[in-house]
Amino acid sequence: MMSAGAGGNFSLLTAFHAHYHCYAQAVQDVLQVATDSVVLACLSDDVDEYASLVHEVSCSLSGLHAQPDFNALWKYAQLFNADELTLLRSNLALMQHDIHLQYQQTLDESHHGRPTIVENIYTREQGRPRIYIDPDFLWWAYGLPQYIWNCLLSPC
Repeated sequence: MMSAGAGGNFSLLTAFHAHYHCYAQAVQDVLQVATDSVVLACLSDDVDEYASLVHEVSCSLSGLHAQPDFNALWKYAQLFNADELTLLRSNLALMQHDIHLQYQQTLDESHHGRPTIVENIYTREQGRPRIYIDPDFLWWAYGLPQYIWNCLLSPC
């Protein structure tokens, strides 16, 4: 468990924990239920921003003060145990990877082309080809109950 100092440090520690658990739950939710690519992109941006904050804190813990803004984070770096920061960073990398894979899968599923609604069926007989209209599309387009379409489209 992470160590905490004063009351302000404890609330910062609590905020880090709360945000991590929210992101972990959100990633689990989007992996279990199909979701929109826009939602996945927003979640990815949020997790990336949180991971960059964790990275800054972990760099300040390790003493890498390459930029002046790390000096401000140094006092908060002692909140976090080095082992827990390593675990947190690896878990965030896995979350980012899972979100990326789900995003790619969602994009791939949405780019399988358009469904064929109207089709010409060549019967090898004289005259024009038979025109077939997808009954599921008609059902959806007119909003009629399925059983009515079954009656209308069934041969009498």
